Amino acid sequence: MDKWKKAVVHLNCYNFESYESLGTSLFIKDKNNMYLVTARHVIMKSDSTLYENITDIKRPGGLNSDNEIMYKLDLANREFRSHFTPVLVSNIKDDIGVISLNSPATQGFGEYLLQNNYDPVDIAVFDSSEVKEGDDILSVGFPPASDINLLLGTESKELITLPVYLFGKVAMNYEDFTFLLGDISNYRGNSGSPVIKENKVIGLVKSQTCSEVPLPGRENEYITIREPLALITKTVEILKVIKALQKNEW
Repeated sequence: MDKWKKAVVHLNCYNFESYESLGTSLFIKDKNNMYLVTARHVIMKSDSTLYENITDIKRPGGLNSDNEIMYKLDLANREFRSHFTPVLVSNIKDDIGVISLNSPATQGFGEYLLQNNYDPVDIAVFDSSEVKEGDDILSVGFPPASDINLLLGTESKELITLPVYLFGKVAMNYEDFTFLLGDISNYRGNSGSPVIKENKVIGLVKSQTCSEVPLPGRENEYITIREPLALITKTVEILKVIKALQKNEW
């Protein structure tokens, strides 16, 4: 299971101040090309514009513990205009975001990840074709409990995290849906986490299911209740976005 720890990257996305959007991404490779795959809402704001700055969050005692590199998405940058935009997102419903690390504007970040002992998984592990309800699944990502200083009760304000494993089962899988439901814990920060069955990535965490419950005695007022189920976008949909992005690469 250690390979998944080295393949997940904790993303910090922001325009002005750090930690505007935190989420998990999966570092993958396809032959000599590298990509980060995550949820659309991790890297894109509600107004459908990308966060300009993306950094990875430090980990203790190893991966990137000594530094933190800024990766800036700037669509006005001449490098973007000269080649291709190295980011592609799906519709809001499927909630997929893919960053190519093969552009002159982004390949330095891929090299940085390799130098800091991240290890991409091969795109061949993406397979959601043999998923049945009741199958055992696991996910790895960065919920609030991944914050080491929070766990240790230290006063440091620096965010340092370690990946957290979660375990559960497939709760619903209907072949005509682009998503499945997992009976598995997830919370903010888990968005974009890979969901794995028998060493295959069957999807990425999109969100936690919620329901609106009327407040007693208050007309037209509701409270949102989080349910213990994860919405998981199937890998077949993720592969479509990756392939579409690859058509623009040279």
